[in-house]
Amino acid sequence: MRRLLFVIVCAALASVCRTPEPPASSPVPDLDPRITTLLGSISEERLEAMLQKLVSFETRHLASDPSPAGQGIGAAREWMLQELTSFSPKLQVSFDTYRIPPQGGRILRDVELRNVMAVLPGRSPRRIYVSGHYDSLARLVNPPASAGPPGPAGMHWNVPDSPAPGADDDGSGTVLTMELARVFAESGLEFDATLVFICWAGEEQGLIGSAAHAQNLVAAKATVEALFNNDIVGNSHGGNGVVDAESVRVYAVGPEDSTPQLPLCRPCQPFAMCAP
Repeated sequence: MRRLLFVIVCAALASVCRTPEPPASSPVPDLDPRITTLLGSISEERLEAMLQKLVSFETRHLASDPSPAGQGIGAAREWMLQELTSFSPKLQVSFDTYRIPPQGGRILRDVELRNVMAVLPGRSPRRIYVSGHYDSLARLVNPPASAGPPGPAGMHWNVPDSPAPGADDDGSGTVLTMELARVFAESGLEFDATLVFICWAGEEQGLIGSAAHAQNLVAAKATVEALFNNDIVGNSHGGNGVVDAESVRVYAVGPEDSTPQLPLCRPCQPFAMCAP
C-alpha cells in the first residue's frame, strides 16, 4: 500500500500545486520535500486501527441497519463522519444523501444512501477526487430461500444482514481515503484545487452512490480534473495465487478523452508502476 500512497500523493500534489516545470536544461530535481513530508505523515497504525473499527460493524450492505447506534451501514457511516470531522477544522465533512427507489433485482425497497464526504477547499473551485467505497456484500454459502437465485459471481444482493466485514473490498480503500484526508488537511499546504475525499455507498449494487453524485456534478457544471478511486488496495495476494507487494496496478481510461500521465499499452488495460 505504501507504493499506492506514493502514486496518489505525487499525482495529486503535482496536479493541485501548479508548480512550474523546470526548464528542459535544468538537472532533474530531488524528490519534492512536500511529498516526502506528506508520506511521512501517513500512519500505518492509524490505517490498521480504522480498518479494525470499520470491519467491527459486520456488514455495510446498503440495505442493512441504518441506525447510527446499530450494527450495520448506519453505524459505520456515522463513525466515519465523526472520525473525519475530528481530523481538522479545515475539512468540510458531510453526508452526501440520496433516496434510492427499488431497482431491478438488486434493490427491492426504497433506501436512503449516504456517501461520506470531506472537502478540503482550495484556491479554485476545480476539483480532484480521492475515493473508495465503504459498503460491503457477502457471497452466501447457504442462502435462505427468501434470497432467491444468486446473481453474477454467486452474489445475493438482497440479504442485507449477512456478515460482510469487507476488510479488503473495500475497507482498505475506505480507510486509505480517510487517512489521506487527514494528512492533506493537516499538511499546512495551500492547494490550488479543491480536494474531495469521498467514500461511496451502493457500489456493490451497481455504482449507485457515485453515479448519483456524478449526476449532481454534471447538473452543477462542476469542473472535475481527476479521480483516484481505490478499490481493493490492501491485499498483495492475487486471485491467481501470485503475491506482489512491489507494484501498483493502475486502471485508466483513455487516451480518447484524456492524456494519461503514465503510458498505457492500450485503453482500459492495466499496467504496473513501481514508485522510484
